[in-house]
Amino acid sequence: TKPQIATWVFSRRATALASALSGATRRGNRVAFLPDSASQSLLGAAMLFDTIVIGGGQGAALARMLAQGGQRVALIEKNSLGGTCTNVGCTPSKAQIAAAKRASDARNARKLGVKVGEVRAERDEIANRSNAIVREFRGYIEERLDSIANLQIFRGHGRFRAAKTLEVALENGELCEIQAQNIVLAVGSATPCPALDGIENVEWLDHARALQLREIPRHLAILGGGYIACEFAQMWARFGARVTIIQNGDHLLSREDPCVSDAIAQILRDENIEIRLGCEAQNVRKIGEEIEIHLKNSPAIRPSHLLVATGQKPNTNDLNLGKSGVKTGENGEILTDEFLEAAPNVFALGDCKGGPAFKHIAFDDARILSARLLRGEKRSIQNRLVSYVVYTDPQLGRVGMTAAQAREKNLDFEEKFLPICDTARGVESGEDKGFLRALVERGSGKILGGAFLARDGGELISVLQTAMLAELPAQALRDATFPHPTQAEALNRLFSDN
Repeated sequence: TKPQIATWVFSRRATALASALSGATRRGNRVAFLPDSASQSLLGAAMLFDTIVIGGGQGAALARMLAQGGQRVALIEKNSLGGTCTNVGCTPSKAQIAAAKRASDARNARKLGVKVGEVRAERDEIANRSNAIVREFRGYIEERLDSIANLQIFRGHGRFRAAKTLEVALENGELCEIQAQNIVLAVGSATPCPALDGIENVEWLDHARALQLREIPRHLAILGGGYIACEFAQMWARFGARVTIIQNGDHLLSREDPCVSDAIAQILRDENIEIRLGCEAQNVRKIGEEIEIHLKNSPAIRPSHLLVATGQKPNTNDLNLGKSGVKTGENGEILTDEFLEAAPNVFALGDCKGGPAFKHIAFDDARILSARLLRGEKRSIQNRLVSYVVYTDPQLGRVGMTAAQAREKNLDFEEKFLPICDTARGVESGEDKGFLRALVERGSGKILGGAFLARDGGELISVLQTAMLAELPAQALRDATFPHPTQAEALNRLFSDN
């Protein structure tokens, strides 16, 4: 049953703390720091909540849902509300990728009969625009949360003191103690410093710092071959940088089928991006204005800038998890069951629990936990249909299984394939790189998965995902009437028998 705030029986110490908090320095309903009288009253006192959430990304979304559902909620955030996606991830990177695409379109407009003069990327203007969008989005989140009366935001760092008790170090260093029946960890992930000899003497970049560069690198080296590496390689090349990708695997985007990752690699090479596969950075050192990188199985290089995009690590190392009963995996990820429970009444959502590290997955985790904590509904994350987009140009939209995964399950399937250059919209728009690829189970016509490498592959894959969620067979898309000439119309031909 949903906890009712009126049934809480506060101790005298908790009531005293609540009174002290009423005098705390606030921004809206955010506790920034406590006055001396309040900090003195904290000794031995704890404020009580229904649920405490650590992390203001999609943790903030869950806190909002729970508070609007009637719970008394504490939200702890030590940095900016909105999390990675809003502040240093999806929002600023996609804004800057859009600028890079405009530059590329302008340079290639002659192919469509349009003459354009010199195209130059102005980094100050590009970064200022993306920062303004971030401020706008973050401001909306802050205003929305501040309007909820029974949601208390603590600006600081939270750590476990006991299974249901957290200590919060507020912005000015004061400590307070809060307790709740339920605790949710939504602490996200970050780029760790690579275990690379000499890296401590080099000013290397992660994706957040790279987005704030006000100059265009003469030569940008990127360690890693995942989504961030591919997106940033193309973006910076279009801004005018020389770019080299260093990947220790045999393919970029190692989770994709080789035909998909190889197609992306060729698209990047066509834009003069150097890709070194099967080589590993061994050590780095600063030489004047350059960074010398020694590689295994490849000659050394001397770029001006180094971007590390070798993966993320969950932010779980300073939560004092030993007091909570929560266990972590090899990469520091919080281990949960299929219902997102890590220990009795301790839950985790988003990147910090491992698995697909996408904002929309974290948001779905929040919805699952909202239903659990408000109404007692248990929803499993097993067999969740996962979709995502790699924002290269053309975009890679993905949903469901790869061919390798389908073979592992011993499924009998056929591959449907259609080059974009064979579609009306691709030819007419002049954006004809890529393909549509789908896996269909023989006999049933069940759609198992898809990889759409197309101008708006992210939008187009959502059509396929919707069909899969509705359990429509491939024949339904083959026979559907889509507007002409659209990219979606190509689904008729993709799923046709000839």
